[in-house]
Amino acid sequence: LQDRLWSGKPQHLGRASLRHELSDLRRHFVAIGHPILATQGDDIVLDFTQVEKDIQGTPPPAHHELLEGMDIDDTEFEYWLSEERAYWYDKFSSSFTWTPALQAQSLPNLKDASRKFVPHLSLQALEAIGGDEKLADFAKGLDTEISAMFGAFVGAYTLIDRGFQGEGSADYVLTGTVRGSNLLRIAVQAVHAPDGGVVWSDRFDVPPSANFEMQERIARHIVESIQRVLSDGARAEHRTGADISTRAWELYQKGRALEARGGPRRLAPSLAYFRSAIEIDPNFLTARIALAFRLLDGLRNCWIDDREATQAEARRLTNDIIASAPENLWSQALSAFMACADGQFDEGLRIMEEVVRQTPESPEVASCLGAIHDYCGNNSNGAAMHRHALTLSAFPSIWIRTNLALSLLMMRDPSALEVTEDILEGDPQNVRALMVQAVSLLRASRMKDALAVADSIRTLDPHFAADTWRSPDFFSEKRQYTEIAQELKLIGF
Repeated sequence: LQDRLWSGKPQHLGRASLRHELSDLRRHFVAIGHPILATQGDDIVLDFTQVEKDIQGTPPPAHHELLEGMDIDDTEFEYWLSEERAYWYDKFSSSFTWTPALQAQSLPNLKDASRKFVPHLSLQALEAIGGDEKLADFAKGLDTEISAMFGAFVGAYTLIDRGFQGEGSADYVLTGTVRGSNLLRIAVQAVHAPDGGVVWSDRFDVPPSANFEMQERIARHIVESIQRVLSDGARAEHRTGADISTRAWELYQKGRALEARGGPRRLAPSLAYFRSAIEIDPNFLTARIALAFRLLDGLRNCWIDDREATQAEARRLTNDIIASAPENLWSQALSAFMACADGQFDEGLRIMEEVVRQTPESPEVASCLGAIHDYCGNNSNGAAMHRHALTLSAFPSIWIRTNLALSLLMMRDPSALEVTEDILEGDPQNVRALMVQAVSLLRASRMKDALAVADSIRTLDPHFAADTWRSPDFFSEKRQYTEIAQELKLIGF
């Protein structure tokens, strides 16, 4: 706010102006009985207990301008406003319109979209403009930190060599500059390579004496922002915070990358990464939430032997997380899944629907609601939410596609076979997708092909069995679980 509204003033005067305006605003809203502003550290936010939000209706026409009529005589503000208007113009011109009625959307053409399951990203070296050798060293150090942190997202990105062209060339290019003397300004942007459109940009002003810790903080902010824009949606909006050590953050990201790919083989190492991150930083909320979700994954998919101890650990973690961060959306989502694990399906659905109302543009949240609809036996709603989730990101996680395949299988929809073929093209070791494929082939009277897929499943997961293809505890309608178990027995499980 200070940089956008008082960019022409020295830093101490700009901060004083910001404090003055905030003081006036607070007094005004307190006087009318609605103290809507809250301060969290250096963040100034709206207190959502004091305001109502209307974000789920039909968006305004694309020609309507964001903050129309607001003219502030500051070049930084005008630059920011022009970028925001361009972003929202593009979004309202082309995006899917959310409707809370959960109407089924047409299935995206998954075969055409399957060329790349993860973004191909080129990290261009930050350019030091002017200055001396010290400026160049700072740019090089920050460049190294950004590259190292992206390395934590194993499987989440394909990093393309700088300047590489041709098959597999970059979808997005990260570029930036470092300039200045009395104050270093770092400007970074992510560009959509095919058309040159800017999908994200930010600036940072740091003193020339900025140390290694400052480089780490800036690099982490950049990497998390890119992750939010390209892949994770709302999941990445709950930032890990500068107080979390870089090592813990890297371990957490390694666990998240494995979690996104799914499968029983990736369960144990992802749990180990999350536990190691928490061991380094016991108050690492995001890692604790991820660990609890991963334990529930193990229960839901019968990947864990000691179910009683695992469920007790997941419940204990969930209770602690809810007590410490009740407003966190992923804390609320976790409580929804824990309710389902305890057989309280209606309560889980109620909680998850509220989370979606608060975060309508998150593909992960949408597919989580779809999963709970599936638990409740509402498979048409479940499939609709998974399809909707696939429209919310250019690179949706493979587990969202797998959730859709499972919904279609439980609906006895033959298109499940086509969806699994697409999933397996990008992740041939996806046991859940292979299971859907095997049962779909059986239903299509292709027994020989079904038996061949069953052999692949045994190779990847020797413990896979008909009675444990999924936990029956996560089905309010047990018939669906039993039918698929019987079909798996027909192909040798």
